[in-house]
Amino acid sequence: MLKIIIILIIGAGVGWFLKSRLDSRRRGNDAVNNPNFEKIEKKRENLDKVLEMARERGEIANDDVERELGVSDVYPAN
Repeated sequence: MLKIIIILIIGAGVGWFLKSRLDSRRRGNDAVNNPNFEKIEKKRENLDKVLEMARERGEIANDDVERELGVSDVYPAN
């Protein structure tokens, strides 16, 4: 009988540990806990704008994207 109780206690401990690990991983992907959430969301919004422009016009240039997003031209470093 004592062996069964010990096995149940160990099983409950392992189960609790695994559940807490799974919960912490899920929280790590949560927007509230992600410090880069605002940047990621802004990039998604910009991508949606660019894709919509491409659908409407069929073809777009880099200058069109810069104007639409309100960003400046990026020059490569030498």
